[in-house]
Amino acid sequence: MSGIVPFFTDALGLGIFHALDTDHVAAVSNLAGTPSKPKKLWLLCSHWALGHGLTLLLVGTAVLLLGLAVPHQLSQFAEKLVGYILVILGVLALWDISFNSFRKHFLNEKPIERLNPKKNIQSFLVFENDKTSPKALLIGMIHGLAGSTPLLVLIPIANQNSAWEGLGYLVVFSVGVLFSMVLFGGILGIILTWFDTRLLPFAMCFRTLIAFWAIGLGGYWIYDQI
Repeated sequence: MSGIVPFFTDALGLGIFHALDTDHVAAVSNLAGTPSKPKKLWLLCSHWALGHGLTLLLVGTAVLLLGLAVPHQLSQFAEKLVGYILVILGVLALWDISFNSFRKHFLNEKPIERLNPKKNIQSFLVFENDKTSPKALLIGMIHGLAGSTPLLVLIPIANQNSAWEGLGYLVVFSVGVLFSMVLFGGILGIILTWFDTRLLPFAMCFRTLIAFWAIGLGGYWIYDQI
């Protein structure tokens, strides 16, 4: 029993830190678009984390209870797909920023106002009015399958005597990811909302930097898999 508490504490800590990997942060930071209200970012981050945890539980069940192995090609494909997703999210974020700027200067509209999301190109990846955020959930699932997760999760649980203990590790790990990502989304949403209402030019520059960061990181991700 004394070894169980440190075991699950380690799982929680790894989950908290794993959620803040650069590709995860870059993805969720570019999902919300403008404006980035705290509630919207909180929902997107929570759905991303739920998708991430769902993949871990599916993979962990296959490995621990069914004795299956995760195909290396599948994990490699997920890694490359993460890169493409980051590039697409960054490009769409730049489009969103440019479109808001155009509306401000040429249409005399406030940049934080939004058109019907069904007519907005960014709705391809984000359903503004759909609280289930299925695209954020899907992106989280892809991240969960990517190559860094087996190193952090599947290798530690493979050495456990009990398969159920290993699944418990996955659950606690996923709770750590959820906690960290929701906290990150809430803080980022508060910061961006504050900038939107007080320092809008800085907010646009900050979002532009985040978008280029996602594009650059995604490009490196793709190149690294070649």
